[in-house]
Amino acid sequence: MESGNNDEMQRYIISTLALGLSLSIAGFQTPSANAQEMYDSSVPAHNSVIKKSPSVITIKFMEGIYFKEVRLVSTEPEKKEWPLNWKKTEKNVFSISLKVPKPLPPGRYEIQWSADVRQHYHPDGGVIIFTIKP
Repeated sequence: MESGNNDEMQRYIISTLALGLSLSIAGFQTPSANAQEMYDSSVPAHNSVIKKSPSVITIKFMEGIYFKEVRLVSTEPEKKEWPLNWKKTEKNVFSISLKVPKPLPPGRYEIQWSADVRQHYHPDGGVIIFTIKP
């Protein structure tokens, strides 16, 4: 085998490994909205623009999960946490209803949630974004 072919083969192997490594690293840097493995749908929907404050927020999941915690945070015009009323249970749930006790003013909101997927032994969670624009 010629020396030129060995050098070319080594460069090919090194570049292939480097590409594979960079793609692997990029795969671990997904935004939180995409990390919602068990998220199925919500009302209001992710990235939706609605005309008035919801009185109830509903999140549906593809499998039963142990829903641990949730926060409703406005990000515009000011950053503020808003109260939610919900019933925590030790059981796995396929959906959760969150009551909004007082009307939300116009702005951008994030529903930040976390859960455990007990059947797969890993955490899940993410952010659902919606905007109220009358």
